[in-house]
Amino acid sequence: MTMIWGPVAGYCVKKYPGCNLHLVPIEEDNPHWPMSFAISMAVNRGNKELKAQLEQVLEKRHAEIRQILEEYGVPLFAAQSAGGS
Repeated sequence: MTMIWGPVAGYCVKKYPGCNLHLVPIEEDNPHWPMSFAISMAVNRGNKELKAQLEQVLEKRHAEIRQILEEYGVPLFAAQSAGGS
């Protein structure tokens, strides 16, 4: 048994199917040792135009981004509201 970061583990399971690797996500996060987390992007606070452009591209290409993540075996989890803006 070994523990490895989900995106790397998922990639290895997809890339090396003959190695008998099994991805078993840890269902519950330990508050002292979280295993899943949100990823975000940021722009300078005053750059509303760039923020709007990035949001538009992410919305438009959502399906393509998800497909790439799935092709690489990246485990996907439902988003949880983190608050903020």
